[in-house]
Amino acid sequence: MNKPQNILLALLLLTVAAAQGATVYVATTGNDATGDGTAGNPYLTIAKGIGEAGSGGTVNVGAGVYDQALSIQQPVNLIGAGSGSTTITSTGTGEYLVLVGNNSVPTFSSGMRIEGFTLTSSTLTGDQDLLMLRASGPTAAAPITVTGNVFDGADGAMKGIETRSGGGTANVEIQGNTFDECKYGMWLNSSIDWDISGNTFTDAKYTALAICTSDVGQTHGIQIEDNTFLKSGTAEHGSVWSSAMHLGGTIHDMTIRENDIADSYDYGIVLHDRDNTDLSDVHINHNNITGSGQDGLFNETAVEVDGTCNWWGDASGPGGSGPGSGDEIAGLVNATTWLDGAYPAGNCIPEPASMTLLALGGLGVLIRRRRGKK
Repeated sequence: MNKPQNILLALLLLTVAAAQGATVYVATTGNDATGDGTAGNPYLTIAKGIGEAGSGGTVNVGAGVYDQALSIQQPVNLIGAGSGSTTITSTGTGEYLVLVGNNSVPTFSSGMRIEGFTLTSSTLTGDQDLLMLRASGPTAAAPITVTGNVFDGADGAMKGIETRSGGGTANVEIQGNTFDECKYGMWLNSSIDWDISGNTFTDAKYTALAICTSDVGQTHGIQIEDNTFLKSGTAEHGSVWSSAMHLGGTIHDMTIRENDIADSYDYGIVLHDRDNTDLSDVHINHNNITGSGQDGLFNETAVEVDGTCNWWGDASGPGGSGPGSGDEIAGLVNATTWLDGAYPAGNCIPEPASMTLLALGGLGVLIRRRRGKK
């Protein structure tokens, strides 16, 4: 190989290395001034590690408690020692504990991961967030992934994860996390191509998962699968917001399947009629929806929703405007088939032939029957 070729190869290798970033280490025993980011001589702060790792790099954060709010403006893998070992917290004031991106909602050049942390705070309040996502992954194959973390809302004091309107935060995976005692586990606005799967939401003060947007065309391609929602909502906020899931605004192409939704204070799932409501192509199937204080599924919009093949807690099917005595349904819900046992063992069976639908304006409208709160 001649000299020009050697120079070209060297430049190419440097470019690849720069794109991949560096791997650095952070520890509570480290030092930002004298450390070099190696495992034996780590940095002290996560912010220092993020800056030194660069775009595409990885920051390995050791066990311990790190009192530092973070702003991440480039794709960096942030890896803790496990949610039971590494905690990011803040005793300061601000809008968030961890911010990824900014108000311009940049599309990062590569995917990134946040994994293996507990996020909590003793000073953030109800309208503030443990994690604010304001950036997009470049493709579905290179997403922003948040996995294996605990979002500790400190008895309903703050939200777990939030996105805000404008721009559309795209290509995101939220997988295998625990949201405990958050005001809202997740509040999404303008979200495109999200995979929300394998998470556990417990004791949400208001709603475990709220997806509400007024940005037309900015929320679609959402998959909510194999999550557990337990004891969502409280008497303090008993309304359509006291639910496991609250959906409203312009949402298209959403699949809600194979989730366990149990013991919601008021509602399991609410489809909320609000400004610019258009909940077309929303499918709610093969879920276990039981123990809801009012309705297991309440659709207050003018568009019928597919609610077939769910387990409502009784083999006779859903109650309310349904034919059975399980969790109630209300509004325009197609629940003409249901599971005769809990998913995955239950079989999808049709409603009895004697079930009567009343025709109104060409739509099958079921008379709603309400029961009191538990």
